[in-house]
Amino acid sequence: MPYSEQALFSVDPVSGGSPYGASSVSGPMADRSPTENDIVIARALGKRIAETSKKIAGK
Repeated sequence: MPYSEQALFSVDPVSGGSPYGASSVSGPMADRSPTENDIVIARALGKRIAETSKKIAGK
């Protein structure tokens, strides 16, 4: 994820995601669902991968 993705800078609530990719903090008992911010980052990563794949494939 590029640093241009503003969702990476959100710290309230605690959420996953870094320039290395999307992630989610599940808690010690896996009792925590992904936050809206986690989902935004995951979708942005998916979009970036799809766009890069299209460029590589030449489409």
